[in-house]
Amino acid sequence: MALREGEPVTSALIRGRRKLLFSNSSDAASRSISDFVIDIIFVSTLGASAFDMGVLNALGSVAFIFASIPAGQLVDKYLPTTVLRVGLSAKLVLLILVMSLVFTNLLTIPLGFFLSALLGMCNVFTETSQIAAVPQLSNKDSENREGSITSLIAKLTAADQTLAIIIPAIMGVVLDVIGAPTLLALSSALLLSSILFANSIKKFGSPNNDVSEINSSVKSEKKGALEGLRFIRANRTLLALTALVSFSNAGLAVGSAVEALFIIKYLDLGPQWYGLLTAIGGIGGVVGAVIAPRITSRYTSQSITVATAFLQILGSSLMLTSAFTPSLTSIILIIAHNLLWGIVVIAFNISTMSWVTSITPEALLGRVTSGRRMFTFGAVPLGSLLGGMLGSLWGIPAALVAWCALIATGLLAYYLLIRSDSGKAGANPEQIS
Repeated sequence: MALREGEPVTSALIRGRRKLLFSNSSDAASRSISDFVIDIIFVSTLGASAFDMGVLNALGSVAFIFASIPAGQLVDKYLPTTVLRVGLSAKLVLLILVMSLVFTNLLTIPLGFFLSALLGMCNVFTETSQIAAVPQLSNKDSENREGSITSLIAKLTAADQTLAIIIPAIMGVVLDVIGAPTLLALSSALLLSSILFANSIKKFGSPNNDVSEINSSVKSEKKGALEGLRFIRANRTLLALTALVSFSNAGLAVGSAVEALFIIKYLDLGPQWYGLLTAIGGIGGVVGAVIAPRITSRYTSQSITVATAFLQILGSSLMLTSAFTPSLTSIILIIAHNLLWGIVVIAFNISTMSWVTSITPEALLGRVTSGRRMFTFGAVPLGSLLGGMLGSLWGIPAALVAWCALIATGLLAYYLLIRSDSGKAGANPEQIS
């Protein structure tokens, strides 16, 4: 775990950051493949209903409600890479089990629910570990440490978003050719690669702190599992960001719950246009993954967070407006929405995560990250249920109005909380160079 004799600190940190990025990318690719294949197996092989698929999709987000607090506690108690390796290894075991059950035709819907829930739990631990690892792979003595942290978070986020878009598109083409068990085997191989990269991070921590010193600093902090929630409650900036992201995620979940029905049936564009518009949204996501890191390197996290929140309101408003325009205009508005959304959401995620990381003590970062995710990801299944209810009771436009309103509510809550914290540390982050 120590530096090689005579090796410069900067060189060790650069190698560690690169390995964390490779590990994260391999994990993201594996997760995208397995999620896609499991969905297909549920529909085509197990004959799952729409309700079954709703439950399956909710399990991953629900896991953040139940597993976030223990995940944060473990990440702060031990080194993040230690928890990362354990989480990745557990995922590998579960994925091999799923592959075996699929190959032997023994997988059932209840068993699939159970295994998907466990995989979701593992994702909570691995994703919390990956974020918590970032500051400890940045030079504490560097004048540009905040920029270094932001840069790595931007790369991790961009890789996640890009692979989540590209992988399903590729899998849809090759699934019929090579089959589900083979794709699950590929997913397992990528996960094994992620474990090997994580295990090869030899230097972990600040240049003046070896592992024992890092553990000592962690032990000097309060160890309570709920300390992250207490820290968020006491820090209005963190509370404001958590509220903003939670409402934003809830709004997106409301929109996602009715988007397919809106395009295919309400606008009567059919499944062909839905597939094409979704592909255009993928292009927006890829463009966002490319340019978002450049944006986040030039402006403050605060300014990007506020700007992208406003742009989310604009994007959801474009979708709402398309419900009341002629078909051609509706298509143009939805295309504009999808292209804008891909860029905006990635920049929003990078800026909020970078801001949180920069104002949170490293010894509490795991618990703060997991505490926030309990609310930000926990809002997703609630938003999905709300979107379905509004769409069924009052029509799809009502759900689209709720999408806009939830983001606006989050922005209002952010402003109210951030103003009460004006003048305090963390309210105005320094310019990122």
